[in-house]
Amino acid sequence: MKWEFKDWIDKALSYVSKESKILEIWTWWGRDSDYIESLWYCIQRSDYPDSFIEYNKKRWKEIIKLDILNIDLIEKYDLVFANAVLLHFKKSQVKKILSNVRWILNEWWFFVFSLKKWYWEEFNDAKVDWPRFFKYWQNEEIMNILNSSWFEAKYLENADWNKWIHIICQKSSIKYNKLVRDFIPEIMKKQWKVFDIHTADNDEYQKKLWEKLLEEVEEFNNAENEKIRRGCF
Repeated sequence: MKWEFKDWIDKALSYVSKESKILEIWTWWGRDSDYIESLWYCIQRSDYPDSFIEYNKKRWKEIIKLDILNIDLIEKYDLVFANAVLLHFKKSQVKKILSNVRWILNEWWFFVFSLKKWYWEEFNDAKVDWPRFFKYWQNEEIMNILNSSWFEAKYLENADWNKWIHIICQKSSIKYNKLVRDFIPEIMKKQWKVFDIHTADNDEYQKKLWEKLLEEVEEFNNAENEKIRRGCF
């Protein structure tokens, strides 16, 4: 394993314990997961192409099929790891992947991933026999996306003579403390909105219900005042 990858992986593992649940997004040939397992961590391998899944199964490695653009896992993880994966997706797709990863991360835990650093997009057949898409990134560009996706970067380093961006980020939350009704969470999920849910007890519910009523009254008064000002009432 390249030294710069090893240092970065060691840094990421320092945030979790040996008992933590770790998911690797797209295991490929298993180099990184083999190293993590050698340190006595348990890691769930995954991949999408059947060829890589069969390769890992022949090595007696447990692996699941995972489409990272449409993650439907019930399991929650403390650390999600994706080395040299997101660089094969367009910016809009990376935003969707970040939203998906939030859904399978336990609260306040970590997403660890790498990107290649440069200025353009291209297709090339490096290391394989078919052309693959590559999206190259700048530090500020990925930082902006992380912030808008409710992740806080804990560690960002340019490695291997500035060719790579190594990132360790933490799932964060924004609390609105408002009641929601109907199927709002389901609607937001379908729109790939990022949110967390807290179920209120009876006392808290009564308090929030009163706050919601006052908010609605204020909005109604403002709307009526606007109509009066416009002479439409």
